[in-house]
Parts: sequence; structure tokens; C-alpha cells
Amino acid sequence: MSRALILLSLLFALGCGGSDSTSAPAGDGSGEAAEVPNADEPPPAPPGEGDPELDTIIALAAKIRANPDSAAGLLADAGYTLAGFSELLIEVASDPTRSKAYAAAN
Repeated sequence: MSRALILLSLLFALGCGGSDSTSAPAGDGSGEAAEVPNADEPPPAPPGEGDPELDTIIALAAKIRANPDSAAGLLADAGYTLAGFSELLIEVASDPTRSKAYAAAN
């Protein structure tokens, strides 16, 4: 049971990673207009797009949060052990890009 609590703690910590806004505030007092994105550039990809492993992690984490009592079964059905999935969450948390995408999806 304590492993499940650790997993849920990791899920919560990643999901509450906070936002790291990169846009300039509209009224920063400098008198200059905020930078407008270039209309010719494609919009940013949705969280996890292009990273199938991250998509799987995001979907599985959502299922576990919705039904924490079934975490072990959900992990097993997806082919993960609790330890293996916990390691993946730690890898995601240590990668700023993946961590931000995970947090944005939750």
C-alpha cells in the first residue's frame, strides 16, 4: 500500500508542477508592446504530441488519479510494474520539457 501512496504522490507532484510562463506581461511598464507570435509559425504541439511514451504516461496517470484503488491493476493492464512506472515518472519530472507537457495535460 505504501508503494501506491508513493506513486500517487509522484502523480500529484508532477501534475502540480506549476506554470513557467514564457510570455511577456502585457503591461510591464516599459512602454513597449508585448511580443506577438509570428502568424507564419505553426502553433505549438499539444502536450505529449510526438512523444508516444509521454502520451501513455499521461493517460495512465489520469486513470490512476480517477481510480487510485485500482492503480496496481491499471498498471498491470498497461504492462507496467509500480516500480517501473514510478521510474518513468521520475524521468519525466527530471526533464523540463516533458515535465511541463505532463503538467499542462493535467
